[in-house]
Amino acid sequence: MNPTFRAMNYLLLVLILLVSGGWVVVTRTANEFLIAFIFSFLLFGFLRSKIKFASVSPRSFVLVTFLILVSFFQDGLLDDKEVAVILKMFIAALACEYYFVRRVDFLVLFVETMYFVALVSLFSFIVVLFIPTVLVPIDGEYSTAFGVGYFRSSEIARFGFYRNQSFFWEAGVFGSLIGLAYFLNEASLRNRRISYVFLATMLTTFSMGAFLIFFPLALYSMIRQRSRSFARGFLLVGVVCLLSAYYYPDLFVGILEVTFGRSFSNDASLLVRVNDLVLGLQASGGGFFLGRPSGDYDSYNELLLDEHGYTKGDEGGITNSIVWLIYKYGFPFAFIYLMVLFFAVRRYKLKNSYILFTALVGFLMIEPLSVSIFWLMLLGWKPIEQSRILSS
Repeated sequence: MNPTFRAMNYLLLVLILLVSGGWVVVTRTANEFLIAFIFSFLLFGFLRSKIKFASVSPRSFVLVTFLILVSFFQDGLLDDKEVAVILKMFIAALACEYYFVRRVDFLVLFVETMYFVALVSLFSFIVVLFIPTVLVPIDGEYSTAFGVGYFRSSEIARFGFYRNQSFFWEAGVFGSLIGLAYFLNEASLRNRRISYVFLATMLTTFSMGAFLIFFPLALYSMIRQRSRSFARGFLLVGVVCLLSAYYYPDLFVGILEVTFGRSFSNDASLLVRVNDLVLGLQASGGGFFLGRPSGDYDSYNELLLDEHGYTKGDEGGITNSIVWLIYKYGFPFAFIYLMVLFFAVRRYKLKNSYILFTALVGFLMIEPLSVSIFWLMLLGWKPIEQSRILSS
């Protein structure tokens, strides 16, 4: 492959990751411009050829159709946020087609890209850890180290140190994507060096949510490679732990607080995620089948006000992607979304695909990534059958 085209493949994916969960999502620094640039780059790239979408699963188009119908049934129109989701679905389909036409395995490209991102982030994290004066402020919240690593001032107030978040808007997003890259590497390339780098990077994120999803699944995967009978026992222990957490939540919360040194009662980040799961599901009842128009968080805010004395406002959103899908578009749409994700993972034809699917759903439960361009590419991507290795 031509070195220029190879570099463009990586650059395009980095830009997609940046607009999917990068710090520009929150600061709005050129976010719309980057999305427009990606769209234009892809569209003009296909002007001389026919776009057949040979790489995209038909189920993805079913998802788009269902989204449009649900949005119209809600209030008789498509508002700007719903149009934005449809546009991102179209961009994701174009991006899948771009890589497919160039015979590039998008999943392997993602692993290799995240490997490079992990190495750079580890370097910037270590430098900032020992020499925090290298940080250059961007705004009141974000600072950067060398333009490749980004850090939040609120981390110092909460933890007493910066967490590794690379160029993403917070460490949990980075931890989720590093975890996903780890499981994809284990299921396809199985490169030990890459796995070790991802493991080290995951530790530097100090993301409680990512840890709770990543480490049990990673440990189960390692055990299963050596003894399937022992892995079944480990799985049984995990089920018992989940049931115990449901029936004895105070004990479970206490264990987590001792383990991670973070309190559910006064840690705003943890409290938000718990509320988005529990109260978000409760508030979804009134719009169980068709959801609600964009920006309508009245039902959720009423519960927040009653339970905790605060509201998120119309732009607050719900961080839990699965709960947000149920709240915004209704349970049927969320169910179809998960089914499309499930069949997408099966279509990848990777080793231990059920572990990968569990990881995908788990990471969506802690971060609002479900309708990001990158995640929509995961839903639609139809792998190249001939090879799982990038062209050289």
